[in-house]
Amino acid sequence: MVATAALLLATGCRDEGSGPGPRPTKPITMAPVSPAQSTSPVASTVPVRVRVTDADGAPVAGVTVAFAVVAGGGSVGSSARTDAAGEATAAWKLGARAGENRLQASLGSQAPIEFTATGTPGPAAVLFLRVQPQGARAGSPLATQPVVEVQDGNGNRVDASIPVTVSVSAGSLAGTATQTSAAGVATFTDLALRGAVGPRQLTFSAPGLLPAVPPMLMLLPPARSAADRPDELTGPQVRVLYVIPSDAEDRGYDTTVHIAYTVASFQRWLAGRTGGRAFRMDTYAGVLDVGFFRLSRTDAQVKSRGALVRNEIEEQLSAAGLISSGKLYLVYYDGGSTYSCGGASWPPSVPGRLAAMYLRGTPPGASCGGQTFVTAPDAFPRYWEFAAVHDLVHTLGIVSRDAPHHTDAYPAHVPEPEDLMYSGTAPWAIGPSTTVDIGNDDYFGPAVPATLPTLDKSPYLAPAPASFWSASVQSAAALQGATVQAAGLPPHPPFAGTR
Repeated sequence: MVATAALLLATGCRDEGSGPGPRPTKPITMAPVSPAQSTSPVASTVPVRVRVTDADGAPVAGVTVAFAVVAGGGSVGSSARTDAAGEATAAWKLGARAGENRLQASLGSQAPIEFTATGTPGPAAVLFLRVQPQGARAGSPLATQPVVEVQDGNGNRVDASIPVTVSVSAGSLAGTATQTSAAGVATFTDLALRGAVGPRQLTFSAPGLLPAVPPMLMLLPPARSAADRPDELTGPQVRVLYVIPSDAEDRGYDTTVHIAYTVASFQRWLAGRTGGRAFRMDTYAGVLDVGFFRLSRTDAQVKSRGALVRNEIEEQLSAAGLISSGKLYLVYYDGGSTYSCGGASWPPSVPGRLAAMYLRGTPPGASCGGQTFVTAPDAFPRYWEFAAVHDLVHTLGIVSRDAPHHTDAYPAHVPEPEDLMYSGTAPWAIGPSTTVDIGNDDYFGPAVPATLPTLDKSPYLAPAPASFWSASVQSAAALQGATVQAAGLPPHPPFAGTR
C-alpha cells in the first residue's frame, strides 16, 4: 500500500514586518517513486526511490530518509539523503529464499512507506535430496524411496520439468532409474539395489546440474526367513543358517553383513587355493540366502549334550523339515558349547549333513566368543572363516581314513599345522601360509588315490570367476611371512564316537 505523509519541520512564526526571526517553513511530503510492489529473482538488487517535496510540490534536497528491511532477509543501506530532485535512492538486495520481501522507507515520525518485492527462484543449478534413500535389502525395494528437488543456487525449488537419473557405484539397480520432475520434484517409487552385500554410493544427476550424493547406503542381506526360499541354483549346494537357543539374545546375524562377509571371505580364500573352486551356495536375489531358526531348548540344555551340540541342532532342524537331502548346512550357532568351538558331520563315520560354528563356545582353556568375523568381504580370513571351511570340508567325508596322511589320533585330519585340515597338539597355524592339502595327496590334487573323496570331485564345489578370487590371492601374497595362530584355542577335539 502506498503511503503519503506530511511533516511540519517548524511551527514557530512571526507576523510580517515584526522584525527579524525564523522564516516560516512549509510542510514536506514523501512519496514513492519506485513501484510499491514488484517481482525479481532472489538475491537480486532492486532500486528503491522516494521523492520529498514541499507543500508547493517543489523538491526538497538534503533530507535524510531511513531504509530498513522488515521481512525476507536481504539487506539495504540504512539511509540516504535526497538530491537536488528531492529523491533518495536505496539499493535493496533481496533475500536468498523465494517469497515475500518487505522494506520500509521512513522520514522522521511520519508513517513509513512500505515496498514489497516477491523473490522468484533463479535458474536450475543443483539437485537436492528432499527425502534420503534408506533401508536397502537384497530382494526388496528401498524401504524409503528418494525424492529429489531441482533447486537454484540458493536452495529454492525451481518449477521445472527435468529428467533425474540415479546411478550406483557397484552392483546394479532395479526399478525405474529415471524420473522426470513435476513442479521441480522427482519422486522415485520402486528403486532396489542388486549385487553383493556391502556399501553402495548412489548419485542423482540431471543435465547441466550439480548432482545430489546421499550418504553411503549399506545393501543388507534379504529380509529374515525361517523357510528355505526357492533356490536359484539347481543341484547340490550349501545352505547357511543362523540358529539361536530358545533363551538367547538375537543378534540378527542373518540380516546384517556379518555372515555375508565371513562367507565371502572364506569363499575367496578357498577359490584362491584350489585354482578357482568354491562352494556352491544357496542364494536368493543373487546373494547368500541365510535362514533363521530358534531352537526349542535353552542354551544350558543344548550345552548339556557335550560333544553332541551339532547333533542337537541337526535333529531339531530335521524335525522342523528344514534338512534337504540335496544340501549341506553351515550353521552359525549363537549359543555355547563346553566341548569345542565347532562341530561337523564326517560321513560315513559321523553321519549327518551339517557343520556348526559355536559362536559362544567355552571349551577348556579357551573362549570362542573372543574370535571376530572379518569386517569386509574381501578381507583375509580369520579364525571363524578358516574354521567354517574346515568343518564344511568334513561334511564331504574329508579327510578320509584311507588318506595317506590321515592322523588316527585326530580322525579326519592331517598332521601339518599349515594345512586347512590340520589338528594335533601344536597350534593351528592359520594365515597367509595356510593351504589346501600340503602335497596334494590327501583330499585335493592329482596325487590323491582315486577312491578317496576330494574337493575337486565334489559336486558341492564349482569353478568361480577369476575376478571373484584373484584379489584374495594377491592380498595373501602381500602378507607372506606373517603367521596368524588361533591363540588361546584348543586343538580340534576328536569326533564324538569315532574312537
